[in-house]
Amino acid sequence: MSDIREPAIVKHDDDLIPTLTDVVELESAPALTPEQLTQVQAELTARVSRLAEELMHEAVRDVEALLFERVLDRLRAHLPELVDQVLKDRLMK
Repeated sequence: MSDIREPAIVKHDDDLIPTLTDVVELESAPALTPEQLTQVQAELTARVSRLAEELMHEAVRDVEALLFERVLDRLRAHLPELVDQVLKDRLMK
């Protein structure tokens, strides 16, 4: 005989689930003048541009460091064979 029991079925009463029925009104924010809006847009554009530039420079430095390490690793791997070939070529003459 098995001790496995089926899970109890849970019934939900939809009346107990809170629902939003009232309209929520936000406090009205002061409207921006066209000049203020232009200033905000310019400041946001400048800040986003600076951030993007910093992130791109950082990414370039990261990629450059990675490529530098890869090239050095490949050079280290091939250098013994290269030295061996050059020595054999020179000594065979």
